[in-house]
Amino acid sequence: MNTTEIFLVILDAAIHNKPAVVLENEKCMECLAMAQAHNVLPLVFEKLCEREEFLALPAFEAYLGSVMGIVAAQAQRTDAFLNLYQGFLDAEIHPIVIKGIVCRQLYGELCDHRPSGDEDILIRKADFEQTRAVMEAQGFVPEREEITENQLEELQEITFYQSSSGLTVEVHTNPIGKENDILYRMNDCFQKVFDHPKKMTIDGTTVWTMNDTDHFLFLILHTFKHMLGCGFGIRQVMDVLLYYERHELEIDIVYVMEMLEKVRAKKFFSDLIHLGNQYLGFHFTPLEERHYVEELLAEMMKNGTFGNVTQAQQIAGTMTVISIECANRKTGAKWIRMIFPSQKKLMSGYPELLEKPWLLPICWVKRWIKFLRRKTENRGQWIVESIKISERRIELLKKYDVL
Repeated sequence: MNTTEIFLVILDAAIHNKPAVVLENEKCMECLAMAQAHNVLPLVFEKLCEREEFLALPAFEAYLGSVMGIVAAQAQRTDAFLNLYQGFLDAEIHPIVIKGIVCRQLYGELCDHRPSGDEDILIRKADFEQTRAVMEAQGFVPEREEITENQLEELQEITFYQSSSGLTVEVHTNPIGKENDILYRMNDCFQKVFDHPKKMTIDGTTVWTMNDTDHFLFLILHTFKHMLGCGFGIRQVMDVLLYYERHELEIDIVYVMEMLEKVRAKKFFSDLIHLGNQYLGFHFTPLEERHYVEELLAEMMKNGTFGNVTQAQQIAGTMTVISIECANRKTGAKWIRMIFPSQKKLMSGYPELLEKPWLLPICWVKRWIKFLRRKTENRGQWIVESIKISERRIELLKKYDVL
């Protein structure tokens, strides 16, 4: 087996409580490096610790402190979020919790070994001010002070941060976003989630989330959204497949497949099922024949967690998104769109554009200045690398009928 296959075997053992595999020292180090890149280091480290020979390696001591810090910090953020949600309940509001803490419950005793960079809640726009008041009372600070009605309608989320716990909470009024036509169609799949929510208890606190069918569809589309930009990693795949494994009987898979067909994500999801069965120890009934599993796996492993760590990856993500937009509009001028992005494209970073569209040229200049101020060392090299990454992903998206 190559290193990727060994890495996936270790993750299968971790999430399905199988015995640890015996590895050569060199392979241990390679798998730990992969785990760091995909933000699943605690899961891999915990499984490797079941082998006595691993405990004797210098790598054990080198990684132990880091893993303990990650797990402890996650536990602290979890407690902070549950305290926050209790505050919502006390104020008689019920935000919909998505991803994050709900997905971590799928990992059982290893829930805090699956780190979440933030927590996400979906609210009705009418509840924003009350939601904000509860959060500010607990020490959360919004990224921007003034939020208008128009911004609540158009923006995907407003970010709040609590310095005492290190917890970031993204308050969504749109679960997927509206930056382009495909995302707009995805977003429309979740217009009625408040009508049929699901209640669950986490560490003694009641939280409300999407019902199993809606949440499963959301996890797939959230992963697909990342595929259309900078990419996604193994952690998102495990979330999707573990959710399906845990809630398969409650999920209306016919409805899910119908929705995926509408946004051209059906082949993509079908290959995730094949990937899980072949490499991660799942036993799902295939929904379709295999399409491009090996290419999808190779793309995923190159990305890391979200495919945005390097400058080349970030630029490649922008190139990919613009290529999709140009293809959907049957127009070219990809490089013009990169240099002069639309108002809607820039609104997430410059929300003031919603009320002040005349600021668009100023925002273009700000982006150019930011670009030019970055280190010039190897700039030509990573621009070439960006093009290669984007072209590779675009070819795969063509195979999945997205382009």
